[in-house]
Amino acid sequence: MAGGKKEGKSCDAETSAVAKPALIGITCSRSDDLAKWYHEVLTKAELIEYYDVAGCYILRPNIFAVWEFIQQFIDAKFKEHGIKNCYFPMFVTKGKLTAEEDHLEGFSAEVAWVTKSGSSDLAEPIAIRPTSETIMYPAFSKWIRSHRDLPLKLNQWCPVVRWEFSHPTPFIRTREFLWQEGHTAHSTAEEADSFALKMLEVYRAVYEELLAIPVAKGRKSELEKFAGGEVTYTVEGFVNVNGRSIQAATSHYLGANFAKIFDVKYERVSGEFSHVHQTSFGLSTRSIGALILIHGDDKGLRLPSRVAPTQVVIVPIEKKNVDSLPILERCRSAEARLRAVGVRAEIDDRSLFSPGYKFNHWEMRGVPLRVEIGPRDVEQETVRLVRRVDGAKIDDAFANLEEQNPAHELYRQAAEAHRQTRRYIQPLIRPGLTTLELCEKLEQKSRQLTAASKTARGWAFPTGVSLNSCAAHFTPNKGDPLVRLTRDSVLKVDFGVHFNGYLIDSAFTVAFNEAFDPLLLASKEATNHALRVCGPDALLSDIGAQISEIICSYELHWADKVHALRPVQNLSGHSVAQYCIHASKSVPLVETHEPERMQAGEVFAIETFASSGKGRVVEQGDCSHYMLQGGARGANLGAIRLPSARKLYNTIQANFGTLAFCRRWLDALGEERYMLALKSLVNAGVVNEYPPLCDVAHSFVSQFEHTVIIHEKGKEVLSRGDDY
Repeated sequence: MAGGKKEGKSCDAETSAVAKPALIGITCSRSDDLAKWYHEVLTKAELIEYYDVAGCYILRPNIFAVWEFIQQFIDAKFKEHGIKNCYFPMFVTKGKLTAEEDHLEGFSAEVAWVTKSGSSDLAEPIAIRPTSETIMYPAFSKWIRSHRDLPLKLNQWCPVVRWEFSHPTPFIRTREFLWQEGHTAHSTAEEADSFALKMLEVYRAVYEELLAIPVAKGRKSELEKFAGGEVTYTVEGFVNVNGRSIQAATSHYLGANFAKIFDVKYERVSGEFSHVHQTSFGLSTRSIGALILIHGDDKGLRLPSRVAPTQVVIVPIEKKNVDSLPILERCRSAEARLRAVGVRAEIDDRSLFSPGYKFNHWEMRGVPLRVEIGPRDVEQETVRLVRRVDGAKIDDAFANLEEQNPAHELYRQAAEAHRQTRRYIQPLIRPGLTTLELCEKLEQKSRQLTAASKTARGWAFPTGVSLNSCAAHFTPNKGDPLVRLTRDSVLKVDFGVHFNGYLIDSAFTVAFNEAFDPLLLASKEATNHALRVCGPDALLSDIGAQISEIICSYELHWADKVHALRPVQNLSGHSVAQYCIHASKSVPLVETHEPERMQAGEVFAIETFASSGKGRVVEQGDCSHYMLQGGARGANLGAIRLPSARKLYNTIQANFGTLAFCRRWLDALGEERYMLALKSLVNAGVVNEYPPLCDVAHSFVSQFEHTVIIHEKGKEVLSRGDDY
């Protein structure tokens, strides 16, 4: 919110007859040859071993541990819903499997049959479970007699075999896979359907909260729904490298179809008998395939910390003619301290391999954090931390190694929610989309990811969707004419999320016409440079001077004219604090000769604006952004005569506190005819208004922004992602 190709490695197969040493790293760019990249990650990161039965694979410890974390997460969620674990046999008779014709038709091509026992033919073929409805429901008919036996909620963890298909892909499409399948029985259709949706929410949480993968919830078409069911709900992930969706998990409302076939009835309170209404739901090891495809990069696997078998690897940096013993002792001390606070840490003290080899080894396996300790670190009582997700390097005191700064952790949680929201919304931004649709989709996703709860967590400020010459502070109001994106739109998407008031403020610009590439590059390069040079004791005026120099080195060719680009002088980056989007310091976009510097412990939103206009913005247009005055929590509302204004103030305070809000959000809370009350609060100085900020007509403005923590030695760019 505003205040004042890397080249991929060749994928060509080796054709030389001369033997070459094996390469331990990934030799193929993910974007150039996804299939080869995926195979190399699976094998070189020691995730699977291929097996001599096609479509079946050996899951190695490095990846099976991820499945165990998924199991633990789901099991805890299921227990919250009263679901109990059980186990049913993997074999089913032909008679039971064929009892439901639609169900059989849906799986007939995939069923594997056992036809022999030794050298003798079985009297009747036995199927290996493709799914367990027909295995479990005959037992349900024995266990359910009365309304007091309902609801029945069971889950089992088991392998499944689905045989008939070609071109198997590990984790994505296999003949044998692991999964959980839940089955419930309820007295009413409404209760069963509601429970199916609750399970869909569990699956959303698995992907978004545990695996850090944004998903979309939806309903399958009649042709795609589960065979024999009434409705199939699904969560779908998006693989950005090939533009395809991936079915992540499904939850089915089965109606009474199976209950009628297997005679699953219960006696009502009235004494009448009725068939139960059922659900089934499942998530499989396909989730691991989604994790690899969506999070991976050209170096290999990237694992979210919550499911990483090794969360931190400690690498001693040993040098010739330097005693290694103090370094190794410091590494062992670091490992012990991290393990003592529950971090899954290990030392790579293999003496035969160089540090660079070890870096590659662990990066390929997706370990979230690397700790480097060398002779200078021992001497200076420091460590270097390197994040796998973005390669960021942070130098910090050894004494701080295992410290959990609660505020910093909340910032990081907010940053992850911001990244996931961006991954979700960016593929949806295209010509024809309205700014209102964009805001609604983005805010719905960010609200979901933060589990929004009034002022505890959620939106940090309204979604900015400023177009062309408008630089900041525009979001649609209810009733505004719809504004659609066009090929020549320059769109700034500026939004924030927070956890307990610790907020992330980050923005990016989208343009569909390549003519605007220099405009976008100007602000992106300026922001990235500012992030590189910021740190403890950095002079803010010097950062502004360097931002200005970079932006002014670009020009825009548009409408048969050459437009010099310049920074927007009266906008700036800013420090942020808990529940405060604009704290005390500004990061200018030009040199100011002011003496202020960055200090360790401060958090800044570093943002730059490049303009083809005058480089100055003015307030223009209908206001949509508002915020309580900094001291408004203790405002004397007795001076405000309108009862409606006092009521509106209470609504604002309860739902937004000192964070910014917009009129759309008041509408969503059910507020009506509030403009007079809002104007009264503005006139009384209780609420500030922030109208759109615009450069001259027919100009274009771009913006990029990140939130960064300043550490004692270095900084941490919290909101950095794959996109920018």
